[in-house]
Amino acid sequence: MQPIRRILVAVKDPAARAPPSVNKAAQIAKGLHAQLTLFHDIATPLYAEALQGRGVDLPSLQREVQTARREQLEKLAARIRKHGVDVDVAADWDFPPYEAIIRKAQRISADLVVVENHQGSGRHPARWLLAYTDWELLRLCPIPVLLVKNRRLYHRPRILAAVDPSHA
Repeated sequence: MQPIRRILVAVKDPAARAPPSVNKAAQIAKGLHAQLTLFHDIATPLYAEALQGRGVDLPSLQREVQTARREQLEKLAARIRKHGVDVDVAADWDFPPYEAIIRKAQRISADLVVVENHQGSGRHPARWLLAYTDWELLRLCPIPVLLVKNRRLYHRPRILAAVDPSHA
């Protein structure tokens, strides 16, 4: 396996104060002296009909939303940079999210993709099941994926698990 030099972190909620995926990826990046890219996919549809009569055009609204998401990611990145980690940010309009993450990872030549479990940690009776986005990302991503399921940071990690979801 090649050394991990570039890590892509798919940030589900850039407004969150301390996303678990960002914290864990920062810990890994610091330990491996890897570069970190915080990425948020903007998959929210915009409807041109909703803009009529408001004096706002679609490209302007898209730029405004994209700028806002990048600023939120920059706040997270600034905290990580204080610990000596090289971090950059990106927010792109793309759909579906799992394909957007894969495309971004390939564009930046990522060696590892870190994502937060989309299922959440609520009282769902089968919360161990993967959400559709998680499953498709694990199934289709040609780059190793770390699926973060809890907030606890790593303390002396020793095990790496590899799963082939297609049973090839």
